Amino acid sequence: MSWFKSKTKENVSSDLKTFQEHLVQRAGENLESIILYGSLASGEFQDDKSDVNVFILLKDVNYTALAELSAIVRDWMGNDYPMPVIMETAELMQYAQSFPIEFLDMKDHHRVLVGTDVIAPLIVPNDLLKAQTFHELSMRQMQLRRSTLLLAQKPKELAKVFHQSLPSVLALLRAALRLQHPIEPMSKKDAAKQLLQELSLNVNQLNQILTWSETHPKEASNEIFANYLDLIEDVLKNMGISKTLS
Repeated sequence: MSWFKSKTKENVSSDLKTFQEHLVQRAGENLESIILYGSLASGEFQDDKSDVNVFILLKDVNYTALAELSAIVRDWMGNDYPMPVIMETAELMQYAQSFPIEFLDMKDHHRVLVGTDVIAPLIVPNDLLKAQTFHELSMRQMQLRRSTLLLAQKPKELAKVFHQSLPSVLALLRAALRLQHPIEPMSKKDAAKQLLQELSLNVNQLNQILTWSETHPKEASNEIFANYLDLIEDVLKNMGISKTLS
């Protein structure tokens, strides 16, 4: 039986507290930390739209430990929350090097719910960030081009694909800004705008895309689709990653 309320900003804190209490009870001494990250930690949370991201660090992640938490996690996910990230303490640096964008974003915006702050001290080499940023932004470009080929005559379906891709693209643009210089914690939107300004690219183009996404995401003009594809192409050409990787 579910013990969660509806997914609104007012209720999320209560949901998290209940989830946290159950995790502490079931994991016991094996629990190292529970950390909140993502939009709720950064202040960008939107009612009934944003995810609630939870990072769980255990001293030992074996079959018994996972099975112990299985029912709790199923209930959590059954109420439209994403799967929490579960990791072993000894694996932390290995994963931080494999997923530098995610861990650098987590360093900027996280809140410790239980245990120690294992995220703040992490150091991620810049060359790993370059490789992941270029790879993932290129993959997004390819996926959106493929979707355009398939759905150009179905604008509502194409608008859904473009809208759903925007948060991850903005996160990648923030990662690209990190490659220019160290940055203070900031929202994905602000970081994307700053990147375009520093690369002398069209910030108005991005503002138009953001306004569309926030007001009429179920409908879009050919201009929106074209500007979105052009923006990604321009960033890949101008941010200098391809040169530094060659």
